[in-house]
Amino acid sequence: MPDVRRTPLKNGTRTLAEDEIKRLAGDMASPSWEMRCNAAEDLGDTGDPKAIPYLLRGIADPVGAVRYAAAAALGKIGDPSAARYLIDCVESSAFGPPSPVLEALGNLRVKEAVPTFLKYLRDPDARTRGVANNALMVTTGRSMGFKPGADEHAREEAIAKWEEWWEENRDAFQVPGRKK
Repeated sequence: MPDVRRTPLKNGTRTLAEDEIKRLAGDMASPSWEMRCNAAEDLGDTGDPKAIPYLLRGIADPVGAVRYAAAAALGKIGDPSAARYLIDCVESSAFGPPSPVLEALGNLRVKEAVPTFLKYLRDPDARTRGVANNALMVTTGRSMGFKPGADEHAREEAIAKWEEWWEENRDAFQVPGRKK
């Protein structure tokens, strides 16, 4: 049986050597879902954009834990080019519960994700609503007083504020701290 224990990478984010990328890419193709999960986590820990193509394959994995590890890793890397893939994942009913993907997408801080976050403020699950709201606040640098556990009327009032703000600002909005 293969050793599936995860070996943390030293010194945090760093650029991977080609042989390390190849090793982890190989692990992403392992028959062991645990190995694929660990490889996705390791690729995310590096912060290296060279890992993105392998993680994109991981978000299509048949095992949910691997999909979520790959999505989280894409969020850790923080490259905005992954946003479209994560938006597609969160919109796919086949992917599973949206919270982990919304969180990863929030880490990317991209304008394109705002409509997705707004949509999930109405999710039946309070955790999902909370993750969507946090992602909105991180991405926009604003708060509209949304409380995920509030009664429906109070939530709808805050959602209306978010939607009105987005309608008025969508064209000119730039994510705070992000260059064009």
